[in-house]
Amino acid sequence: MEWQSFFIGMGVMMVLMAVV
Repeated sequence: MEWQSFFIGMGVMMVLMAVV
């Protein structure tokens, strides 16, 4: 289980939502 990768994905999604 790569929870770190999950957190990274969440951060990217947050940035994308903030930008868009």
